[in-house]
Amino acid sequence: MIGSLIDFIEIWKKEADVTEAVLQNLTDQMLNDPKASAKLLSPCAWEIICFPADMLAHTELILDKPDPELLNPHSSESLLKAYDAMVDSLILQIHCKWMDDVLTLREEIFGKIWTRRELLEAMVFRQVHLRGQLCLLLKHNDCPFNSPYGNVDKWMEQTEKKTKPSPLPSSTPPLSIPEGKEEINPYLIEE
Repeated sequence: MIGSLIDFIEIWKKEADVTEAVLQNLTDQMLNDPKASAKLLSPCAWEIICFPADMLAHTELILDKPDPELLNPHSSESLLKAYDAMVDSLILQIHCKWMDDVLTLREEIFGKIWTRRELLEAMVFRQVHLRGQLCLLLKHNDCPFNSPYGNVDKWMEQTEKKTKPSPLPSSTPPLSIPEGKEEINPYLIEE
């Protein structure tokens, strides 16, 4: 997946744009909702911001890890500023301190031997995973949000259109089903 540091930076920037779009849906009201499940929104968002510093702490790259206690962890503006700062810092650190040959270096991280390529790939996957968790929390708490991949209802509508069989032309003879093979195909039943 990642053949060079430029590959990683391009992938990271694209994923960061999608993640930022999700974070922009958060409001101070959502982050301060006393409902038990809503209390998970802020920690999940902060995990998205802080995990790269934790993962890269095992290499010579040191990112400034924001302290959620010093910033307002329940402020959507603080979250967005901290996220943007983390993304910029990560890209700058990698661009200035690493070259492509470091991708094959092996290091023990979290009790496992990783190449730096594997570490960077894991960071991309982790960001996508945490972003998905945040989307689920928003949906679970009935928070209005714009999905980065489009509206679920429209997606379902398009999927239903694609899965319904198209009508056969009038010149096509009807299919004959062999005796004893009258199984019903649920995908062909008209509603």
